Amino acid sequence: MIKLAMTRQENRHSRPGMDLVRDEVSYGLCDEIQQLKAEKRALEDQLKQAKHAWNILQQQLHRIEDEIAVKSNSIMLEKRALETRRRLNTEITPNTE
Repeated sequence: MIKLAMTRQENRHSRPGMDLVRDEVSYGLCDEIQQLKAEKRALEDQLKQAKHAWNILQQQLHRIEDEIAVKSNSIMLEKRALETRRRLNTEITPNTE
């Protein structure tokens, strides 16, 4: 859109002689170009912020995945320890019959 408006403005400004006019349309094109440039900058800023937020979310996801892995390993070790204790208790417990 910006390129189209700029091309239209260039075509109007490159007219020879009397056709080179500074009128409402010419000023409107200038305003349109400025508005489009401002909107483009705003969109680029929003994109930059979105990418930054995405990076933060990715970092948090990796941290959470690491925590889950550590906790899963801890649970596995805890289950092994409980099973070992159960086996030891059944082997040690004397038969009192």
